[in-house]
Amino acid sequence: MINLSDVYDSAAVGVYVKKDKNAAIPDLGLAFWPNERKASIDLKFIRAANDMSVSLAPSNFDAKATIRARKGFSINKQEMAFFRESMVVSEHDRIELAKLNDVTSPFVKDVVENIFNDAKTLVDGADVVPERMRMQLLFPEAGGPSIYIASDGVTYQYNYDTDGSWAKNNRKKLTDTAMWGNVETATPLDDIAEIIEKATEPIKYLVMSQATMVLLRKNKQVQQAVLSQNQTAIVYMTDKIVKNLISELHPGVEILVYKKKYKDEAGKVHQFVPDGFVAFVPEGNLGKTWFGMTPEELAKLEAKEVDVTILPSGVAVAVVTTYDSTMQTMTVVSETLLPSYERMDSVYLLETGTASKAISVETLNSESAGAKNAETKAVEADSNGTETKNK
Repeated sequence: MINLSDVYDSAAVGVYVKKDKNAAIPDLGLAFWPNERKASIDLKFIRAANDMSVSLAPSNFDAKATIRARKGFSINKQEMAFFRESMVVSEHDRIELAKLNDVTSPFVKDVVENIFNDAKTLVDGADVVPERMRMQLLFPEAGGPSIYIASDGVTYQYNYDTDGSWAKNNRKKLTDTAMWGNVETATPLDDIAEIIEKATEPIKYLVMSQATMVLLRKNKQVQQAVLSQNQTAIVYMTDKIVKNLISELHPGVEILVYKKKYKDEAGKVHQFVPDGFVAFVPEGNLGKTWFGMTPEELAKLEAKEVDVTILPSGVAVAVVTTYDSTMQTMTVVSETLLPSYERMDSVYLLETGTASKAISVETLNSESAGAKNAETKAVEADSNGTETKNK
């Protein structure tokens, strides 16, 4: 008979997840906010621009590790965010494993794969959290950089722009015909040049979604700029051509299109980079993704027989077996984290608008005609008034 402990523990989970990660699309945010570890979970060590501490909106909630639920853990407004979830190895898998005698049997692989896939689900979910945080800082949909994550009555809200100076100085919103969805009238090359010239540090990357890149490809100003550099009458516009154009106009600047998506707690799919925004990012780290100590890690320090492995990212994996009416093996994945953002004043955000916000050519012509008619009537009214006075 093969015992579950013969083939499954927290160290094995770490090896399994690492192998799977090698083939996965890397998180873009990790390049700007590399992972770091610290024993403290105090927010006074988490910094934004000008060495200012990050502000946390007060909240009280539960977060005990139960099966796919959070209850029983409270924080105060000076701590990093804590996340923890768990899954239980099914009795069916345990019984199927016990039927086998040879650990090298191919049937063992099938049973164990199911168990490891559950652990991978939890670890993948843990990896989504820091990337959501980093991308929320890079792409605040309103105001200045902030983090907001809420689910099952649990809310974390951090403000990195407490005085509103970043929103005032580092954010620009295009309106009306200047929005990039209006491909005939928008001037994205001018918009990009304006922010690059304004930046306090040299800009290295323009980060955007695929939909925003499509608006660049379709834009009249961009197409005319490309055609002026080519002898042929027709050029098939591609992402590569647009990227080359930007690099030629602004040497050293690269466009990064980030297509990775995730599912939130409700199962709804989101893009890490929202449509209708471009982030202007300098070269180098913008801050650090700080991982603090989790209760599982503390348990390992206090009792060495506890089966806990800390993954390179800082995520803790614990495998716990309990005996009650049934024997139950639970995999618990937890993390305590928060990014710092020391270079936020060197990052800029352009709110370009989306294709759905575009103004149609008919509307533009109608507005133009309406303006001309109003101008004509005003002139006629003024002329009639002058003639009446003369009489």
